[in-house]
Amino acid sequence: MAYLSASNITAHTVRITIAGLSNPANQYDQFVVVVNGEYHYWTSVNTNNSTYHDISGLAADSYYTADGAATWAGVPYWMDTIGFTTDPLPQLSTPYLDSYGSTPTGVSISIAPVSHANRYYATCNGQTQYNSTGDFSWSGLVPDTQYQVEYYAVDTYGNYLDSDHAYGYISTVDPTPGVPTNNSNTPGNGEVDVTWNRPASYTYLDGYKFWHRLSGGTWIEDSTVYNTSSTISANFSGLTNGLAYDFACQAFAYEGGEYFYSGLSATVTATPEDLRPDTFDWTYAKWTRGDPSPTLGVEKTFANITEMYVAATEWNALIQNIVDVWDYKGWTDPGLNFVSQGGNMLPSQFNAVKNAIGGHNSTGISDKTDSSNIICTDFNILRTKLNEIV
Repeated sequence: MAYLSASNITAHTVRITIAGLSNPANQYDQFVVVVNGEYHYWTSVNTNNSTYHDISGLAADSYYTADGAATWAGVPYWMDTIGFTTDPLPQLSTPYLDSYGSTPTGVSISIAPVSHANRYYATCNGQTQYNSTGDFSWSGLVPDTQYQVEYYAVDTYGNYLDSDHAYGYISTVDPTPGVPTNNSNTPGNGEVDVTWNRPASYTYLDGYKFWHRLSGGTWIEDSTVYNTSSTISANFSGLTNGLAYDFACQAFAYEGGEYFYSGLSATVTATPEDLRPDTFDWTYAKWTRGDPSPTLGVEKTFANITEMYVAATEWNALIQNIVDVWDYKGWTDPGLNFVSQGGNMLPSQFNAVKNAIGGHNSTGISDKTDSSNIICTDFNILRTKLNEIV
């Protein structure tokens, strides 16, 4: 005799089985089960003497009755009524954050797993997201700002019963870098070079802004550079020799469409001055023949054919002038050789000096390729270019 049974019961679903059939299930016209007044029909391909049908959409934690029948040759054969109770809904616990993080323009959270949860929802800055992992992130936020995050879980049964909502507060990162520290300063003629060290805190760093003022006066913005090197240098020019100036630097980061500036570094005070030595010897380089204190830039002249050529003493004086100028400028020593007394200067010596001067003022000087000695015209070409450098 055929009979009904209920199994695999969950909060919203039950499996109704018809067993004990007189014939294989696939030989019956159809089967029917009535639950809560709703009829559910099906046919079976089973070759044994049973069949089943799953019924969903039931209320949780509720009692139901079921009637069933097997139809043979158009005649339904009804079975005894049975009863069953669906499972109660599991209690979803309140979720909590497993971890969270932030950047200057974004925050992220990870929700610890909640039993029976199907989805997680989270809202921040008016933006709601949901997924099955519990990992969320929001971008486009304002740096150094606190945001509330709301989050909860929903169950696996389709009715999305909310867990208790939880709340947290997460702040975006303040990207302001630390303050640069002083390294060194070098006064010069109408200028000062200052070097600072990168701030100790530089996770967010894009560049530096430089300031100067007459000592104790009002700060003047000088320049801005995008540079994240471990040291940064600035040249402050157009200054008045003999006056004391203050110099300062501040670091900045650019995040979320705005700049974040550190405070000013400790003030560096320096006085620009002409540091060329008082004993700078221009006797032969300034040049009027026979004048022990000539005017700068006057070319070498000659009175007779014997004075057309440059003597070793004159040439060595020019080389010494170059060495002094290079030292004053802070350039690498050009490595020029002084010459022995008693001979005239050769093209190779001219070219060596030409190459040294040409490294800093390269226009208008050509190699001397003939085999003749250096004459006044050659000397004056070099002197003119040296004067332009000075």
